[in-house]
Amino acid sequence: MKSVCNLPWVWIGDFNETLCTWEKVGRREAENYGMQSFRELLEDCEMMDIESKGCAFTWSNNREGENVVKKRLDRAICNLAWRVAFPLAKAFAFLAIGLDHSPILLSLTTEKMKRKKSFKFELFWLESKDCGHIVKENWEESDRKGANMAEKLKAVLVALEKWSRKEFPNCKYQIQRLQLELQRITNGRNLPVDRSIQKEITAQTENLWWREEMY
Repeated sequence: MKSVCNLPWVWIGDFNETLCTWEKVGRREAENYGMQSFRELLEDCEMMDIESKGCAFTWSNNREGENVVKKRLDRAICNLAWRVAFPLAKAFAFLAIGLDHSPILLSLTTEKMKRKKSFKFELFWLESKDCGHIVKENWEESDRKGANMAEKLKAVLVALEKWSRKEFPNCKYQIQRLQLELQRITNGRNLPVDRSIQKEITAQTENLWWREEMY
């Protein structure tokens, strides 16, 4: 059934089917009948697949060894009118950490907003016993020098920021590094699969996400 209007349309989600043979690895090969039906549906609706970056496979049965199956089931598709309206739009398939499927993000622009940095006391600092020592030592040191309240606070803030950069390296870059490694493993087409490394990286990433949530 051909479209009857030129309104822009975009669909995002789990379509429960692959479009190409390379979008599935493990056990039996992808069924041509299902793929052909999906392609015909998109053609009838005059929709196109938006190529996504990130994870090549958006779903896995998470089994061990040769029993693992990975597929690209989640995607964003649009019609020509939508693509013309948003020529810079990009789709990103993120890692499925704590989920069955990869979240799909559709970004309409590549512009990034800048925000002014300001001091914030981080809740996860309290994980370390050194935090209280830093505050106490720098406050007492400033007091011995006859500093006023504002000067004492500034000394403590500077010391905390310096200590934090060393004790808790930037979560953003650590998460990116872990996700790149996990994405490399996830996108691998070799079988069997050793999931122990994936589990360890996932645990580290979730811990860093908790820190970001506290931030």
